[in-house]
Amino acid sequence: MSRKGKKPATDRPLAVVVLAAGVGKRMRSATAKVLHPLAGRPLLAHVLGQTARLDPVRSVVVVGHQAEAVAAVVGERAVCVTQREQLGTGHAVAAARRALRGFSGDVMVVSGDVPLLRAATLKKLLRRHRSSKALATVLTMVVDDPSGYGRILRQEEGCFRIVEHADAGREEREIDEVNSGIYCFDARFLLRTLSALDQDNAQAEYYLTDLIEKASAKGTAAALVAEDESELMGVDSRLGLARAEALMQERLILGWMERGVTFLDPASVYLSVDVRMGRDCVIGPGVRLEGATRLGRECVVDGSAFLKDTVVGDSSHVRWGVVADGARIGKTVQVGPYSHLRPEAELGAESHIGNFVEVKKSKIGRGSKANHLSYIGDATVGRDVNIGAGTITCNYDGFAKHRTEVGDRVQIGSDTQLVAPVKVGADCYVAAGSTVTSDVAPGSLVFNDKRQQVRSGWVEGF
Repeated sequence: MSRKGKKPATDRPLAVVVLAAGVGKRMRSATAKVLHPLAGRPLLAHVLGQTARLDPVRSVVVVGHQAEAVAAVVGERAVCVTQREQLGTGHAVAAARRALRGFSGDVMVVSGDVPLLRAATLKKLLRRHRSSKALATVLTMVVDDPSGYGRILRQEEGCFRIVEHADAGREEREIDEVNSGIYCFDARFLLRTLSALDQDNAQAEYYLTDLIEKASAKGTAAALVAEDESELMGVDSRLGLARAEALMQERLILGWMERGVTFLDPASVYLSVDVRMGRDCVIGPGVRLEGATRLGRECVVDGSAFLKDTVVGDSSHVRWGVVADGARIGKTVQVGPYSHLRPEAELGAESHIGNFVEVKKSKIGRGSKANHLSYIGDATVGRDVNIGAGTITCNYDGFAKHRTEVGDRVQIGSDTQLVAPVKVGADCYVAAGSTVTSDVAPGSLVFNDKRQQVRSGWVEGF
């Protein structure tokens, strides 16, 4: 504690205000801009994930357009306040005043459309703000094309101002250091001066940047130039979204390479940010891994596979063209090529699911195989079972789904229909072409007596 009884600057409480009220007209979309997905998460969720790493004591999100949908993404992570009209950044922050009432410390203001932003950069901004003892600090960047950005007009130490593009003169528009739209303010200064903002500018809006000039007039403004301007790229169009996606994918893939994952064609792979992979995995071309997909160690995923919310055990091989959604794949399993694992498919260790086999809401036991052209739905299959080509579980009677149970070591011949509800006991043999409609005791042979008939010379007569 200092002599005056105040906490050191580094211990000051932090509040975060995220601006997410805009329509995003340039997106030309029925969906609010901050709700557009990037690497499996809405743009806003990326920002909230990074600001949470600053451990703020208060988090506020300013919502407006599609407020309910935006608030649903925010959830319990922050308090949502509504900006009824969109009259500029200053007006947006003013909407958060009630949520900040009584707060004393620093307030960080962040846009909700900068999904590439890193917490490390925000921490550097906060350190600069506190070490400078500034009332207002802005994060800036140097860009090749500053069109559309507010320009940073530097003066003496602690004094500068920001001129919006629409208000900038010819010489001012040549400046390449620009405003990122991310700020730190002393809370008392912010809340006291917001009411002094006016709309005397080209866009008739309340500019938050005017507060920088007010702090500068007291010699208490500061700035930090970002090391990587790509972090601060705002997404306001479909082109911007595509560029941000490309940068995020590059970031994700490089990160996994550093952790020991091989990508045969990195440029063609798509990852969600929540995907996790073990060491020595090999990812083929055109692979798409989404949601909470988890790969164990030494997994191989061949080209054109699509896995969503799927867990794959160590040393398993997901072959070409496999689609899996909400599946669980055990260790040392082979799947595919061109298999379809639907939600609640569970494959035991060392099992094989082959080409054009579909598994849905079923458990396949350890070492069991279904290698060709089969449908297994609403079933429990035991260990070391062999399911012949063309076998299907007839699980739907037109009104309800029913389960099939197959015991351990059962051998099922090709072109078999298992009409649920039905149980086939352990160690049974089911002859090819059989239709099983009732339970079969363990150790039995089940077949349908179908007499083969031949009419010699029939073709010639026909």
